[in-house]
Amino acid sequence: MKLKKSIVYLISIFILVGTVMAGGYLSSFIRIPNAAISGHNTRHLTNVSPEDCARACAQATNFYCKSFDYYKNSRACDLSNKSAEDVGGLKTNYDGNPYDHYARMQLEVPGYTRTPNAAISGYNNKNLKNVTPQDCARACSAETSFYCKSFDFYKGKSKCDLSDKSAWDVGGLKTDYPGNPYDHYARN
Repeated sequence: MKLKKSIVYLISIFILVGTVMAGGYLSSFIRIPNAAISGHNTRHLTNVSPEDCARACAQATNFYCKSFDYYKNSRACDLSNKSAEDVGGLKTNYDGNPYDHYARMQLEVPGYTRTPNAAISGYNNKNLKNVTPQDCARACSAETSFYCKSFDFYKGKSKCDLSDKSAWDVGGLKTDYPGNPYDHYARN
């Protein structure tokens, strides 16, 4: 009997790992139960599951979707170009706990160091649209018309600016943009 339980447990683990590895969109999000970010809704969806919301967030092209709040009772969600970090944290005291917050996992960008809420101003060699930070890193690394040292990712617009300059070259990063719209990525 003990061996049978162990086998069932192992099969359950393999199914769970297989689902995550298979790339369900929810596997790229962290669920925070009974929480939401208030007042930062970019797009509202109805008659959807959390997986549908995760897919819509991951595939959004007119903004960089960082998170979504799922309305558990009405099968709806609000996609947002903001994270809990961007807005000062999550609200967790809603009556009846109607929401779950889903935060997009910050994916590492291999070969680059991220400085949140910073950019180098005025040194843009190439602009890219409808991209993720990973897309910008690939473009920067593959650039042949100049040596790309860094890029600034415009978080709310899914855009980035590639540059042949580093923060060191221009005297440092600018960090006082209203609303902190940029993250700076420096090539390692």
